[in-house]
Amino acid sequence: MIKAAAKADREYTANAKAFTSDPAKVAAVAKWSGSKPEDVPATMGLYVFPSLQQQASNAWLGGGAAGGAAKALTETAKFLKEQGRVQDLAKDYSTSVTADYVNKAMK
Repeated sequence: MIKAAAKADREYTANAKAFTSDPAKVAAVAKWSGSKPEDVPATMGLYVFPSLQQQASNAWLGGGAAGGAAKALTETAKFLKEQGRVQDLAKDYSTSVTADYVNKAMK
């Protein structure tokens, strides 16, 4: 699944205009996302699709507690606690983040 998603991401990133002008691809994205086909090209233009290498980096899934995803989870949890939405915080959110599957997909 990760390899298939990465392939689609690369294809889109390499040629976004061709991707969003293809009626079959636009229809597939609209169906999957529940959006209107006419909204797909503009909406797709808002997204950034990081490569597998980027996803495995410390900026995203790598880096343990210092990694981007773990930091984002930590900050989100703190915010939710401040808002009274959660009662307790985990000591380490990096235990829920791994680059293992991305690293395997790169092999």
